[in-house]
Amino acid sequence: MSTPPRDTTYPGPAAEHTHRPKRTPHEQAELGAAMATRYLAADQPSIQAVANAFGVSYGTAHRLLTNNGTPLRAQGGYRGRRRRPRTVTSASTGRQRGTAKPARAATDASKKAETKLGAEMAARYAAPDEPSIQAVADEFRVSYYITRRLLALTDVPIRPRGGDHWRRRRTANSASAPDPDEGTRSDPVRRAG
Repeated sequence: MSTPPRDTTYPGPAAEHTHRPKRTPHEQAELGAAMATRYLAADQPSIQAVANAFGVSYGTAHRLLTNNGTPLRAQGGYRGRRRRPRTVTSASTGRQRGTAKPARAATDASKKAETKLGAEMAARYAAPDEPSIQAVADEFRVSYYITRRLLALTDVPIRPRGGDHWRRRRTANSASAPDPDEGTRSDPVRRAG
């Protein structure tokens, strides 16, 4: 079963389309002035609404309004009053960091307890076995971030992450490296290739 041949005599929509003649500079200026009057009206329509009213594309409307010297409004419309995020200044470094949550009233008792806990954490963190911040947090059953904040408040120098594993690796590598004078050959070995 074969398919019937396609009808190639149909002209299609392209044959029906006629191009609009170019506007003269005088016509463009008149159309731009009319669009500017509409755009600056009290109801403040968008450029797209003005373009639809005059039967032109958004790009044409934008170009004609710009050429006419019309001050354009920002896109997107009114988004309400935006509040700037508050920043917190670190007591130890004096630098601003992050956004702050609204301040909550802390009682003297809670501040004293926080200070005492921070001092205990600092003593544990400065111990000779040098536990990590996460290990101290696990001991005191609080989060890593709370532990780090309390340590920063007590002005304990925080060690870089990762510890001193790079020292151990360097000494291990140098100990296992072969002696350059040992096992040298006078004749090079050739490989069959």
